[in-house]
Amino acid sequence: MDPKSGATEKAATGSGANSSDRVQLSQNYQSLANVQKSLSGSDAIRTDKVQQIQSQLASGTYQVDSGAIAEKMMGEVM
Repeated sequence: MDPKSGATEKAATGSGANSSDRVQLSQNYQSLANVQKSLSGSDAIRTDKVQQIQSQLASGTYQVDSGAIAEKMMGEVM
């Protein structure tokens, strides 16, 4: 018998593990997991947006709306 596999087998059988052990996730982790689930379906939309901006940058037609950026920044501060 391989000593490594014997040790792994003992650990897998739970020798010494308490049957009342449990894992509890924090509320922050659960919220983060929910946000990640929500965002996982929007990858195609973001990829399209990135490709659109890349082509505009390459052609020199990308325009930055500084007024809209300033409004967003002020909205977050206020």
